[in-house]
Amino acid sequence: MLIMAMLMIGVAAFAQKKGSKGAAVFEEATAREAYPNVAVFVFPQICDLKMLSSERVEYGPFEFPLAKDLSSMNEAELTNDKTRALQQACQLDGADLIIEPLYTTTVYEKDNKVLVIKLSGYPAKYVNFRSLKPEDMKMIQTLYPHGVESIQQQNAGRVVTTAAEGAK
Repeated sequence: MLIMAMLMIGVAAFAQKKGSKGAAVFEEATAREAYPNVAVFVFPQICDLKMLSSERVEYGPFEFPLAKDLSSMNEAELTNDKTRALQQACQLDGADLIIEPLYTTTVYEKDNKVLVIKLSGYPAKYVNFRSLKPEDMKMIQTLYPHGVESIQQQNAGRVVTTAAEGAK
């Protein structure tokens, strides 16, 4: 018992000496950690398209300055300006999109640094957003029996551009 008491006094004295060395510079510890698996599930949404006009509406003319002149215009510039005209047409009617837009793009002789774009189409808005339901799936499968591929092929129609030099 006496030996045990002396051992305890020695450990206490050693602990005091160790504590008198100041703050720890390095300390290591072990712990277990677990991260929960987090998965995101996207539930398909569907909506209706409300046509704002049952008749084709004409928009424009919208004018866009060319970077240089007609001879230096490229397909990217033309596509960008047509997109800008479409966006402005949507804003005029408060539409989300224009269904089946038709474009007329002109550069006039007297002002050959300005692209004039007129377009027409059916303005529409997305309404009634909701989660996809079984009856919606039946309708989609009836309209598109071959799945997504048939929709993509249907939307990949050819675009034909005609131009007449000197036409006004």
